[in-house]
Amino acid sequence: MLLPMNMGGAEADEEAPRSVKDFWSKLWWVLFGLLLGAAVMDLLGGDVFGVLFLGSMTFVVYYMVSNDCKHMTQYCLMLFGMMVLIQAVFDTVTLMTLVGGRTIQHRTVRTVISPDGRSRTQNIKIDEETHPFFDRSQDFTYNVQSAARIASPVAMALGALLSYWSYNAYPTGLLAAADDSRPFAPQGAGMYGGPGQTLGGGGGRPPATFGPSSGGFRLGGGGSGGSFAAGPQPSAGNGPRLWEGSGQRLGND
Repeated sequence: MLLPMNMGGAEADEEAPRSVKDFWSKLWWVLFGLLLGAAVMDLLGGDVFGVLFLGSMTFVVYYMVSNDCKHMTQYCLMLFGMMVLIQAVFDTVTLMTLVGGRTIQHRTVRTVISPDGRSRTQNIKIDEETHPFFDRSQDFTYNVQSAARIASPVAMALGALLSYWSYNAYPTGLLAAADDSRPFAPQGAGMYGGPGQTLGGGGGRPPATFGPSSGGFRLGGGGSGGSFAAGPQPSAGNGPRLWEGSGQRLGND
């Protein structure tokens, strides 16, 4: 079974809303009875896999609705709703193929041994009979199987609708992202935009800026380390010129 990741934090474990407890829970109990009845039909009809599947779905519904919907979380509703919706589609397609009449096969095997016992001949005969979906001439098992073909898609469709309605009763959804949780959310005038927008800083140095600064865009901090400026450079005579000035000695004399 697939388990969802914690996408909503504490919101995923919040208590079921009052509307779910007071109103929708009654329909959930109806679904519980319908699933249980469909499982019994599959048991009487000899469908082992149907009994296992419907039995597990019945247990999930009871787990969610019991104790005043204590365990009816949005995770359970989402997974349960998706599962029964897919199953409802498959069951509906199967029902459409059988509603016009069911075909029953009777297989007869006959083995004939030669008089001398050296050879053996096996004859296999298959007879097909088509009967209405409900047929009084057939036995109890045949009609129970037909009833189970109707009960199963109805229960699956009701489960999908209840999951949708109960999920939407919560004030917030699992995929609702909080504004503060976005790592690249814009702040102020917009991230990486606007004159003088700061990026980082610290260590006693002014933060680096993107924006007009002394006729260009300034990268890096100030201080004795100097800076790099892209844009119009100071004209001659208005400031210091590169590679000029008195020499400086490094180290002690």
